[in-house]
Amino acid sequence: MKNLPDNPQITPKGLAPFKNFCMTIGEIPSSYLETMSYAEMLLWFCNYLKCTVIPAINNNAEAVKELQDLYIELKNYVDNYFTNLDVQEEINNKLDEMAEDGTLENIIADFTTIPELTNRIENLENGIIDTIMVGDSYGAGHSNGEIITGWCDLLAKYLNISANNYYKIAIGSSGFCHKGTTNQNFLEMLQSIENTITNKSDIKRIIVCGGYNDGDGSTVNQIETNVTDFIAYCNQTYPNAIVYIGMIGYNNNNNIESFTRRFNIADRVLPGYLRGTFANNINQQNKSVYLSGVENCMKDVSNFSEDHIHPNQAGYLKLAKCIYNALIQGYGYYTQNMQYSENITLINEFTNSSSFSVIRTILNNQALFNFQGSLIFSKSKNITSNSLIIGNVGCSNYILGCPSNPRYPINLKILFDDSSEIYSSSYMSINSSGQLFIYIPKTGLIKNIQILPSQCFLDTKYI
Repeated sequence: MKNLPDNPQITPKGLAPFKNFCMTIGEIPSSYLETMSYAEMLLWFCNYLKCTVIPAINNNAEAVKELQDLYIELKNYVDNYFTNLDVQEEINNKLDEMAEDGTLENIIADFTTIPELTNRIENLENGIIDTIMVGDSYGAGHSNGEIITGWCDLLAKYLNISANNYYKIAIGSSGFCHKGTTNQNFLEMLQSIENTITNKSDIKRIIVCGGYNDGDGSTVNQIETNVTDFIAYCNQTYPNAIVYIGMIGYNNNNNIESFTRRFNIADRVLPGYLRGTFANNINQQNKSVYLSGVENCMKDVSNFSEDHIHPNQAGYLKLAKCIYNALIQGYGYYTQNMQYSENITLINEFTNSSSFSVIRTILNNQALFNFQGSLIFSKSKNITSNSLIIGNVGCSNYILGCPSNPRYPINLKILFDDSSEIYSSSYMSINSSGQLFIYIPKTGLIKNIQILPSQCFLDTKYI
């Protein structure tokens, strides 16, 4: 058998480099073999064995068996070649080559030049400011003589804004009208940082929340004018920004000053914030938005610290979440039911067994009142006026104390001295002296008055 050694020792492990081995056979030109893939060469070689070599040694049984075994081994090698092929080293070498000649850089550049992605990366790397927050001591985090995390920094976390992407200016005692500890109001505070913000066209939103300090006696018109001026400055200086205004100030203190402040907040500050925001929209194409619903959050007395003016940390968290809801959903939903109860101090004419209770529950912008009581006179009283004073509320009662002196509807059962009785609808209110009184529809000598379970709703603006 020509061209074959007497004892061929051919195994797959000994075929490297396989191309050179095929060239030694000499059946096809070397130039043709250079262009063949490994798969093509393996298939050609198998065909060569089948059609040329094996027929030539048919008379040698031992050689045929050995060669057939080698053929089977080689065929399995071909079948499993690509399955077992480890190309990781080749891939690494190719990537290194592409990195050196600049090919890889060009491919990556095609993706990193997407404008939105590029802007986001540059903003994060360079600390581009796109949000400004303006506030008073609530924004600074004041709480019973300490500094904790205020609504500005908490809101940034809810909005997923990094520390490098917003600017906060919050100064105690400040407001749209009231000048704070630096003798600046909100507009002057914002103007003071104008030169530090070089990317004015990148500012997308300006969030301003306050209110408590503007309740010092400023009129509705003064507040409205200053809100409008603030927004006009923002529209001119930060042309791509929307201004968000929120009234969040409140207190739960029990004194004349605190009651007056609550009166001013409901009667002047909130209307001024609303009117100033909406008046600006007439000519500015909705470049200002009132954060609806945030005015209710601090009416939950559990949000206050021991100074009864500033929030505690839980209160700041709820306040920031409420502002976030107003920004994202259009209303500062505060879904937790806030329920308070109080027993009113009754006048001395009633026996010790007399009682009167008020339970108030706040549900977002509505307050639900439940009244019930039993007023028993020590001795029958001759009622000559339709107004019967039952207790001294004054300005200390947080639940009923409200600026507009609303009439709370109640239902009465009146027992007269002659044992006659009547059932009647009536109302309860607070007079100018801070005294709680009920309307008596029928005068006469009265033994006792039952205030039947009564319920009414009232807008929380008046609470």
